[in-house]
Amino acid sequence: MASAAAHKLRPPLYRQVVLGKGRNNPACARVEEAEAYLRACAIRGMSMMASLARAIETLRNAEILAVPFKGPVFAEVAGAGMGSREMNDLDLMIRPSELPRAARALSELGFRTEFPREAFASPWLTKALSELPLWRECDALLLELHWRAAPRWFAAPCTVDEVLSRLSTRKIGGVEMWWPAPEDLLLLHVADGMKSCGYGMRWVADLLQILGRNPELEWDRVRRTASAGGGINGVRVALAVAERLADDARRWSGVAELGAPLPDEARMLAGEARGGRRMRRAIAMILSRLSQDAVTPGAVAHFRWALLVGDDRWAVAGETLRYLLGPAAADLAAIKGKGESDVALRLKALKRRLGGIVR
Repeated sequence: MASAAAHKLRPPLYRQVVLGKGRNNPACARVEEAEAYLRACAIRGMSMMASLARAIETLRNAEILAVPFKGPVFAEVAGAGMGSREMNDLDLMIRPSELPRAARALSELGFRTEFPREAFASPWLTKALSELPLWRECDALLLELHWRAAPRWFAAPCTVDEVLSRLSTRKIGGVEMWWPAPEDLLLLHVADGMKSCGYGMRWVADLLQILGRNPELEWDRVRRTASAGGGINGVRVALAVAERLADDARRWSGVAELGAPLPDEARMLAGEARGGRRMRRAIAMILSRLSQDAVTPGAVAHFRWALLVGDDRWAVAGETLRYLLGPAAADLAAIKGKGESDVALRLKALKRRLGGIVR
């Protein structure tokens, strides 16, 4: 129960273990608790779906393409309804060129950002960040706009442009929404887990749901897309972790739905991960963190992780260096007046980083 709470996986644990095994098991004392929590998740999910629908409609009216890929739409399409998922924020993919207009449009719904208006005029904003958090004070709702699947220094297995080029439509909550192709949805959730050093079990649960509901994935496309972005090793590692945890879940619980066997193609990619020294080390690191519910490590550990799982370590090192030589989110959030030149921003970033090293 403690692990499920830490990894935001109480809904499936309640549904499949507490309620799914009947009243003859030791968890039966938690039946009322489980039913109440699942109802609360469903109510929260419906509220967030309403907020998401309104945000998408607002962006559509501004002629901005916005695509959900997690949250309430994922719960409805790839899960078991609104009560199947704990939700605290909303995520939308947009093109980087649409960021200033999207932020302005969403401000009409009460969403605010810490970045001043001048920061949106800087080309560094979409280089230094991969997503922009927006908060709404009235209900403490967080909405994140994504224009990359991962930070620029991490070799993501797909790009937002690739995802946006292969969309289909779904009618969810009475609203027509764009939705990624299943292959791209898989890669987006791989990126979500891998960019965080593999921390958290929910991304693994999401992968298993995607695989379970899309048995006819085009695995050639998965390989081709991930390899082009230098992220096929991350896909291999993610699938190896998912395979291991699915097998463990079935063995521990006796509930087959907790971990259906992976498709042959996915198992092949997982086997390739176990055949490489760097990838075996990455798998072991993830499993160790998950077994201890360890927190996500700091920035240096993230850079090292990107080098470990990236296909081309020199390319990852080059992107990391370029990122470190430019301004970061803290520098952009501090822009004042009429903005600052490229040189001034670089110098400010260097001074801030050197100050951190000295301290």
